[in-house]
Amino acid sequence: MLLNTWNRIDWGCLSGAAAAIAKGEAATDEDVLPRALPAEKPTLAELESEEELAETLWTWLMCVHITTGQLTCPGTGRVFAFKDAIPNMSLLEDEV
Repeated sequence: MLLNTWNRIDWGCLSGAAAAIAKGEAATDEDVLPRALPAEKPTLAELESEEELAETLWTWLMCVHITTGQLTCPGTGRVFAFKDAIPNMSLLEDEV
């Protein structure tokens, strides 16, 4: 799966989101989060040789589910709330 999408992953965005989730107020003692992602994007060769790194990445990409919170558009700064894992991305009247 990762071979086909690796070049399209924005590593800064992914690792930043993972760090924000890990230190977020919504995280509780019952939450089991994967270990932190490295600051620099690993190569595919590193992923193939480091099983723990590959498992950590897989867990962040496929197993972490956010149920309540907000998304912030990096381009406009607009905040989109989400609840029950569904973001409310409705346009405002002046955006139609």
